[in-house]
Amino acid sequence: MDRPIEIVTLERGVKRSMRLLSKRQEHLLGSCSASAAAGVATAAFAGFAVLTWATGFVLHAPGFFASASVAVGLAAGCAWRRATKRAMRYRIGPGVNDDAFAAEPVDLVRRRSDGDYELALLHGMTGIIEEAGVRRPIEALTVRDRVVRVPMAGAVARIEMAETTFVVQPAA
Repeated sequence: MDRPIEIVTLERGVKRSMRLLSKRQEHLLGSCSASAAAGVATAAFAGFAVLTWATGFVLHAPGFFASASVAVGLAAGCAWRRATKRAMRYRIGPGVNDDAFAAEPVDLVRRRSDGDYELALLHGMTGIIEEAGVRRPIEALTVRDRVVRVPMAGAVARIEMAETTFVVQPAA
């Protein structure tokens, strides 16, 4: 069962971004990436075939098309795997490809193998996790020099790190 979750990023109280994590989103992004990779690889092989034909070189067609189809399949498979792996998590860190800035790289929210999402808490984070009317302060859950993972089944979390606030909640 797909239980989508949304992450809203606020900087100094101003909404900067919103991201939705769900299995449906993962499959959609994986399909788009695989299609694009397969299209580019097919176009490259077609261009090579036309170029060799136009210049008069001999090409062994069965071997060429067999190797081209294997290469296109590998390119599509690698693109699918990378896109779905990236789409199943919300990463914070100092890198350019991270979703939000943080001093330490960590997957703030990620999907577990059972389909539920979990939240990563680091020492220095503040805020509240609210679940079924029970409010838990994040400061009480964090441990120095260790990432603490908390399941997000139906919970709403408001996490503050420096001037950035993350609101993690089930999507409507």
